[in-house]
Amino acid sequence: MSIKCKKNNNLLCIQKASLPIGAEPQRSTVFQKKQGKKTIDVYWLSDDGGLTLLLPYLLTRRKRWARCKVRVFVGGDADKREEQREEMLALIKKFRLGFHDVEVLPDIYQNPQTGSVDQFENMVGRFRLDTNQDSDSGPPRQQEEPWMITDKDLERNKAKSLRQIRLNEVLQDYSREAALIVITMPVGIRGVCPNTLYLAWLDFLSHDLRPPVLLVRGNQENVLTFYCQ
Repeated sequence: MSIKCKKNNNLLCIQKASLPIGAEPQRSTVFQKKQGKKTIDVYWLSDDGGLTLLLPYLLTRRKRWARCKVRVFVGGDADKREEQREEMLALIKKFRLGFHDVEVLPDIYQNPQTGSVDQFENMVGRFRLDTNQDSDSGPPRQQEEPWMITDKDLERNKAKSLRQIRLNEVLQDYSREAALIVITMPVGIRGVCPNTLYLAWLDFLSHDLRPPVLLVRGNQENVLTFYCQ
């Protein structure tokens, strides 16, 4: 079925596609539903040119998301929590984004709980390389399966792995009821972090969360400009 309307001498046509017999209609996503008075939680963890802040701002320009409040979370020091909050509010004001809810999270740098670490290790366990295999039986397994994770890979990426595990705990504590979570994507160094381990970071970062998680990584080119009086 088509609906035609004429406006400003332009002909607009909206085509309603017919579904094949027996086919189920496509499910609507969260981005196609009116959100109401919920929150968009932004975790701005590194300077990426401002892309992590710009995307939720643009999203709130849409009618379905217009009533959502944007909350910005950043890491900081417990002793300077209020001072750092005021500094971040002043910075966001210069960007003219209209965000007024900023939270400094000193506990973002704490070590994750043992249970969370065990869950992550179980996740990557089936991708770990068994270094005890007989080297004379053929080519090294790592050459045949370069996506496998060695003990050396885990050790040199241990700090970043623990950070992603801890971030998931923080998201669980602060953003379980948010409409959307926007978070800075972790950086994986080629030749240092295996692809499989990096994907495990992303998977665990959004593990067991009800709201969708938007992972953003800018290229350090500024997408926001200062307003100077």
